[in-house]
Amino acid sequence: DLAHLLRSAELASDDPVRIEFFNVHERAAHALIAAHPVITDADAATGLAAHVLIAGLGQFGGAVLVAAAQRWTEHGAGPLAVTIVDRRASGRLHGLVMQHPALAGAIDAVTLDLDTEAPSAEAVAALDTRLREHPPTLVVVAFEDEAAAWSSGLFIRRRIQRPADIVVRTNSDGGLGQQLQVAVRGDGGCGRVVPFPVFANACSVALIEGGVREQLARSIHEDYVARGTSGSYQRAWGDLDDASRESSRAAADAIIERLAAIGFELEPLRQWGVISEVFTDDQIDRLAADEHARWKAEREAAGWTWAPTRDDTARRNPLLVDWSDLPEEAKESNRQSTEALPQMLARAGFEITRH
Repeated sequence: DLAHLLRSAELASDDPVRIEFFNVHERAAHALIAAHPVITDADAATGLAAHVLIAGLGQFGGAVLVAAAQRWTEHGAGPLAVTIVDRRASGRLHGLVMQHPALAGAIDAVTLDLDTEAPSAEAVAALDTRLREHPPTLVVVAFEDEAAAWSSGLFIRRRIQRPADIVVRTNSDGGLGQQLQVAVRGDGGCGRVVPFPVFANACSVALIEGGVREQLARSIHEDYVARGTSGSYQRAWGDLDDASRESSRAAADAIIERLAAIGFELEPLRQWGVISEVFTDDQIDRLAADEHARWKAEREAAGWTWAPTRDDTARRNPLLVDWSDLPEEAKESNRQSTEALPQMLARAGFEITRH
C-alpha cells in the first residue's frame, strides 16, 4: 500500500528529479509467474486443470498468489484452483483477500493449516488427499527462511503424484540453492525443483534504473510471448539481446505518449479484476495504427526491409507496409494487443484513467 501511495505521488510530480518506488515481492512475484506459468500448454492439452500450490503465505507468497490470480483472470476460464499450505493459512488468506477483494472471485482456494517443519498426521493426510485428488500444475515454496523453503519443497516433492515445477524461493542464485538443485535434478524423482532468487529477479540494475519504463517493457514482452507469436522475440526477457529489449522499452515510451494524446494517463493500480472496456473502437484503431507505424519505423531504421516471406536472419518481413496496406489478419492482431493494454498494464502495476 505504501508503494502504491508513493508511486501515485511520483507519477503526478513534475519535479526534474524522478524517484522510482517499487515493491520487491510484487516485482519478483510477477517475474516468477512469467517464467513459470500456472499451467503449461502440454498439461492443458491433456485436459489437466490448473492448480497452484503455495507453501508459505507471507509477503512473497501473497504476492505470488495475487500475480497468479491476476494472470489467470485474463483468460476468463473461471476461478483458479489454489491450495495454501501455511501454519496460519486460513487467517493469512483472509487478510490477503481483505487487501485484494477481487481475489475472492478469482480463486477457488483450499487452506491447510500445516507446519511443514513439524507436521501433524491429520494435516499430512489432508495434504496427501488434496494432492491425489487435485494434482498441482505449479508448486511455489515461498518461505523467507531458505533452509525452511528447501526442506518444505523436498517434503512436498515426495508427495506429489505427477511431475510439476516446484519453485523454491532463495535469496541468491548460488550457495545452498545451487547445490540442492543439482542434487535433486540427478536423483530421477518426480518434478523439477527450481530455485528462484528473489532479489536477482526483482532488483537487477536494469530494472531499478528503468523504473516504470522497465516494468512496462517487461510486461509488453510477456504479453507478446503469451500470445504465441512466432519470431526471435519468443524468448524469456533474460534471454533477449539488448536490441530486442530496447524495442520493448521504446514501445513502453510510446504507450505513455499515445495515451496522453487521447486523454488518458497511467496511475498505480488500485483494484484489479474489474477491468472493463476502456477504449472506443476508433481509439483502438488509432492506437493500433500508431503502434504499427512506430514498429515499422524502428525496423526500417535497424536495416529491415519488405519481402513476401519472413526471414529474421536476412531481416526481411512481409508486414513492413503502411497500415492501410497491412493484411486484415495483422491489423486484427494489433487491435487485439491494443484492447489487451489495460490487462497488460495491470500486470505491471498500473491502470488507465481519464485526465
